[in-house]
Amino acid sequence: MNTIWKFPFEIADDFYLTMPKGSQLLAVAMQGDMPCLWAIVDPEAPKETRKFHLSGTGHELGVQYTKTMYVGSFQMKGGALVFHLFSCD
Repeated sequence: MNTIWKFPFEIADDFYLTMPKGSQLLAVAMQGDMPCLWAIVDPEAPKETRKFHLSGTGHELGVQYTKTMYVGSFQMKGGALVFHLFSCD
């Protein structure tokens, strides 16, 4: 049975998350002081490690955006910082 899981992550240009294979990415947002990614997952599926890239508004993208999937954007520090999350799979 599918369910929705939350994946907190640290702010870094590139980072990896281990999640069930085939997870469907839903949203990215701040929860309290922590950025989080939500996904529909099959808890019984084998796990895989997925690469993600964060880019701040006005910063060089740092990845070939044609080889990424845009996940979403989120704000920190009352909107002073805006980040854009890409899946690099």
